[in-house]
Amino acid sequence: MDKFLKELEKELKNNRLYQSEIDEVLSYYEEMITERFENGESMDKILSSYDVKLITRMFVPQTLSKRKLETNKEVTSSVWLLVLFLFSIPVLIPIGVMYVVFLVVVLSLIISAVAVGITGIVGFIALILKLETINAGAPVWLVSTGAYLIGITIGIIVLYYLIVLFWYIVKGSYKFVSKLISRGRNS
Repeated sequence: MDKFLKELEKELKNNRLYQSEIDEVLSYYEEMITERFENGESMDKILSSYDVKLITRMFVPQTLSKRKLETNKEVTSSVWLLVLFLFSIPVLIPIGVMYVVFLVVVLSLIISAVAVGITGIVGFIALILKLETINAGAPVWLVSTGAYLIGITIGIIVLYYLIVLFWYIVKGSYKFVSKLISRGRNS
């Protein structure tokens, strides 16, 4: 029986059937042969009653006709997805541009925050060096340093909240675009 099934599988593969289709035919004939053997027929008589070429000529057209119907459905579905994609382009391009603009703004805020931090450190060092050379009194030095540090602190706080605000805007736009894309795939 195994030899017959291997020969049948080889013949079906030569006709370019999918493996799932070949497995379906093989399981059908394996079940038929087993059933006939259990009913008392000899294995040689059972196997001689089946012709591999005849089975192939019978099953290949049936299988291909089923496949053609499934392929037509797939093509129709693909055409509708293509049409949907083409009509959605005028909406998706502005959303994509808006998303890129948000990313650029957030990146520029991060870069400016780093620049403010570096400038603050360098400015503080320069202020200390300048005040030492002026040899001003202690109260002037303390007041100017305090004002400078308060200004830097307020600037950093404002930049922090701006970065957080734009981060939430970017996350929200990402979720919105993701929902649009996933809704388009599910359609």
